[in-house]
Amino acid sequence: RTRAAFANKSAALCAAVSTRQYALCAPVPRVAGIRSMKTPNFDHAPQARPPQVWVLTTEKLGDNAQVRAIADALGWPYELKRLDFTGVNHFHFRVFGPSLRNLAVERSASLMPPWPDLLLTIGRRATPVALWIRQQSEGKTKLVLVGQPRVGFACFDLVVGNPQCPLPAYPNLIRLG
Repeated sequence: RTRAAFANKSAALCAAVSTRQYALCAPVPRVAGIRSMKTPNFDHAPQARPPQVWVLTTEKLGDNAQVRAIADALGWPYELKRLDFTGVNHFHFRVFGPSLRNLAVERSASLMPPWPDLLLTIGRRATPVALWIRQQSEGKTKLVLVGQPRVGFACFDLVVGNPQCPLPAYPNLIRLG
């Protein structure tokens, strides 16, 4: 195949499913903003457990470095979940929605309950897996995506825009750099 033919097919597929873009995700409630700049007094507050955090990693070392840097900066313990994928990648993931369809389950980390409170991910191949995890947790898992969302900003609680990805303004977008 030529690159032009592949690009035309990809563009046609994206156009065909773009109307389903937000149908894949339930509406995400917005987190209330900071109401006061005063530092609360936590001396007498009960100590809550830190949230359970999963970081989805793939074969892309640069992507892994970005999500791990954010996880390290949070200061909470986290669990790395390495994902390996099948070679079946010719269908755009928006067609299937939240799924493990392109995941090589036998070569990937176990994705079993208890589900995380927070999930950090990056990249288009891990997106359907992240959405599947949120679905399994009945919407309790908060999703943070680093980079460009391919299924719409509304699918994520927070999108972290890196400098190499110009993104339009959106309420749940934080830009780095």
